[in-house]
Amino acid sequence: KEPHWLGQKAHLPSLILSPPGMYPAALPTFENPAFLKIPDAEVGPLADVLIDNGMDPNRWFCCLHYREPGYEHRPPRFLRDLDPRPFMALTEDIIENIGGQVVRLGHPGMTEFPRRPGYIDLAGLKDGFDTHAFAVSRARFMIGTVSGIGHIGSAFNTPTAITNNSDILAFPGCWRDHDAALYFNIYTSTGKRVSVLEQHEAGMLGNRPFLTRLRNEHGYRIMQNAPAELGQVARRLF
Repeated sequence: KEPHWLGQKAHLPSLILSPPGMYPAALPTFENPAFLKIPDAEVGPLADVLIDNGMDPNRWFCCLHYREPGYEHRPPRFLRDLDPRPFMALTEDIIENIGGQVVRLGHPGMTEFPRRPGYIDLAGLKDGFDTHAFAVSRARFMIGTVSGIGHIGSAFNTPTAITNNSDILAFPGCWRDHDAALYFNIYTSTGKRVSVLEQHEAGMLGNRPFLTRLRNEHGYRIMQNAPAELGQVARRLF
């Protein structure tokens, strides 16, 4: 009785996915997971937007995204909102030492980076999600964090690193062989570093309330990835 449903032949599915089959942690178990593609008709106009914002179409580029407070109505979040300074240093490193351009993704309230050739800031682009997605689809690699747009890289089969990660090992937002996950540096009150495996075994990963208690009540230090670490993972993807 629903014309749109019938018109799309949704009542004659070729594949039915149950909720357990759609659990994101299952994505790495597929030998050849499919990926998204920008429709051909949209490529030209979206490429023009990048060029209009300072992109040199004759040089390679990467995409960068980290989360800062101030996006619409969403409140600040411990372990998700990050200090922009390491990413500012990474931007300089990529442009000066690796030879690429950096396209920053995000929202208009993000901290301003110094304007310079090779840096393209799409954070202030109004209604710019399509342009963000197109940039990721064409990027040599993507550096992201635990934020929604960080998952777009693997979805487009673009080599992706999720940095400053605190998610469980099975779900860091990057699920392909050429991807990488870089976790927070966690230290006990005595200064002992907690390895990622130990974080996993202790139930820290994916458990932000637990990590908050460790920090506030037990003197643990949870440290953001340093510029040198971000630079190493960028070079690995490069």
